[in-house]
Amino acid sequence: MDVRHDCGGAVVAAGTMIYLSSSTNLPEQYKWNEFGVMFSAKYTIGGLTQALDDSAPWMMDNNQFAGGFDAATWCGAMLKYAPYKATCLGIPVPDVVGDALATLRMFSQYWRIVHDLGYPVAFVSQDGITPELTPWDYFDVLFVGGTDEHKLGNEAGAMIAEAKQRGKWVHVGRVNSASRIKQFWMCDSVDGTGLSIDAGTQRVIRVKEYVNAIHYCRNRKAGKLGVNGQYQLMEVA
Repeated sequence: MDVRHDCGGAVVAAGTMIYLSSSTNLPEQYKWNEFGVMFSAKYTIGGLTQALDDSAPWMMDNNQFAGGFDAATWCGAMLKYAPYKATCLGIPVPDVVGDALATLRMFSQYWRIVHDLGYPVAFVSQDGITPELTPWDYFDVLFVGGTDEHKLGNEAGAMIAEAKQRGKWVHVGRVNSASRIKQFWMCDSVDGTGLSIDAGTQRVIRVKEYVNAIHYCRNRKAGKLGVNGQYQLMEVA
């Protein structure tokens, strides 16, 4: 299903793959097509304002995974970045790591703030969630979170399948390798810190690996098969 995601005004075609990086120090030729930006409500990153001015796709973390969620800081950040709502892919509503029922309680408390401020609402999946428990009518983006057991297991698989059937944008957090990007080819965006860690030659290598993986996902969704029956991989020079 090739749906389209309306990020507050700008429309991004689903059936793509975008990597949201915690670093804006990226090769110019990949800005902002293969890459976007993931930043925090609590901590900014270098070059963020320029990236947003350049219409980079973005999401803003609520700091819950690091145990630092603060409602006032979170709301203040949404107000601060309101001029860039048009390129926001989604704002994750506060969640509770590893606990679906607690996350549902948090979602019921905070989702309307995101909605009323005009941002796409992102619901974070956590351990124990099922499609039947999920408040599908109240969010635009499924953000796959949780422990690795949840994210890499049947729970997340069922949630992703249901979300795509419903035309939701699907994002996966904590994706820090090219192989993991490919694993989530059916999703629309992922994020990670991998490009913030490497430097020099190793960083160049990792960027190319990520770009190849992104193109693999796009081709696989598009159903472009090579003559040998394998999905084409657009190599990066």
